[in-house]
Amino acid sequence: MQSYAYEQRRSAARSNLSRFPLQHGDMRPAWLALLLLAGCATPLPPPGPVATGLVVTIDDNGWHTDICLRAEDADPWLIGLARDFDNPRFLCFGFGLQRFMVEHDHSLFTVLSAALPSRAAIAMTPLPATPEAMFGADNVVHLGISRTGANGLAAFIRASIRADADGTPKNLGDGPAPGRIFYAAAASYDGLNTCNTWTGTALRSAGIPVEDGALFASDVMRQVRPIAAAQANDAAKK
Repeated sequence: MQSYAYEQRRSAARSNLSRFPLQHGDMRPAWLALLLLAGCATPLPPPGPVATGLVVTIDDNGWHTDICLRAEDADPWLIGLARDFDNPRFLCFGFGLQRFMVEHDHSLFTVLSAALPSRAAIAMTPLPATPEAMFGADNVVHLGISRTGANGLAAFIRASIRADADGTPKNLGDGPAPGRIFYAAAASYDGLNTCNTWTGTALRSAGIPVEDGALFASDVMRQVRPIAAAQANDAAKK
């Protein structure tokens, strides 16, 4: 028997889907509906007050969200993942279907099968410049977090990456896009555990009060933009 919270998430997913009517001949919304169902992560409590100088960046390329940390705010373990890159300014992390991201298999079969548990990957992208330069200013939101939040986020990202018996992160290689490294994810990808679900849990691990069950990237961005605006307003008053 499904839990009441699970049914609430299913109801929210159906409500979100109703905002995106399918058009004849357009398969992309149908694929997104299968890929981006409501998440099922447990909300985590905010860890403390905001400390200036620590920034989480959410980039939105239309359907996928990543988490980006300034390199100086990342812990040594995360910095070690980018040791082959020269002085990155930001480290961006994202969760996704391994066949889609690493093997670059974008076939309809892969997209449809993503609703079932499948191997997942964590993409790590070191940026030599700002996320705005990479993704465009309109697609980036900056959020302040506390030191405790930064530690919680680092712990979540580390736990998301599958390691070998000796603790070494399992490297899947560079994939089809240069300047990006993929690691095997500890969890599988499915209709209830997608890229945006992962981003939401990462945000909560950093103490950002977003809701569970983000369906689309726009659902994540809709929540973080007013939080960022409120933080900027509070900073302007000090």
